[in-house]
Amino acid sequence: MRTIIAFMILACYSFAADLKPLMTVTDKVLFQSDFSTPGTLDKTKTNYSIKQGTRWAIEDGVLRGRPSTPEYQAGRKDHKGTEARLSLPVCPVEFAIRFSFRFIGGQYTGATPMIELGHHITRVQWTTNGIRLLADHDGLQVAADAKFILQTNQWYQAFAEVRGGEALFQFDGGPMLYGKHESIQADTHAFGIAGLKGGAVELDDITIWSIASNAPAAWEKTRAMLPAQTTVLIGAKK
Repeated sequence: MRTIIAFMILACYSFAADLKPLMTVTDKVLFQSDFSTPGTLDKTKTNYSIKQGTRWAIEDGVLRGRPSTPEYQAGRKDHKGTEARLSLPVCPVEFAIRFSFRFIGGQYTGATPMIELGHHITRVQWTTNGIRLLADHDGLQVAADAKFILQTNQWYQAFAEVRGGEALFQFDGGPMLYGKHESIQADTHAFGIAGLKGGAVELDDITIWSIASNAPAAWEKTRAMLPAQTTVLIGAKK
């Protein structure tokens, strides 16, 4: 049995034109880009960690990711890179990030598409039944929203925060998903994204902040209004 210290969910919708932090107080800007300068990403670009042989480049004012080549996939037993994958390891243990994204084409897998704050620490994952927030090495669903069905080829703006054992995701025109669990309070974090199988990923207008030690004055009141929901064990995803 997994030990659950707490869980909460907020499934109300936000339609703000510019999403703001709710759980954290942003401090220093650690990374910021509108991807206006074209170029191919490789292992020498220290702000990025390219995963599973996938291919990433700054093109047409966005950071665009594609799956690995057929040759790469044929030479691997696993982790073939069939979904474009990237992480930004510039993130500290606690941070906030605002970004825009879209998934282009492809097929759902058992684990993707997803966006995570720390590898297998906490992530949002889309399925054909909506979106869910996962913790405990992706084996525990702590929040979900069946109304937020991913529209491929559509741009979304998001704001995500992680502090201690808490994580909060906001989506412009979509839900806010909040979870609190001991597994979220990990030693390492990084922003990561993975697309649909065979499809592309695009990212734009990313800002990553460190956060202050204190929470916003209104956070305790906001958190107290969150409705509790039963968590769901779903089994680990890889």
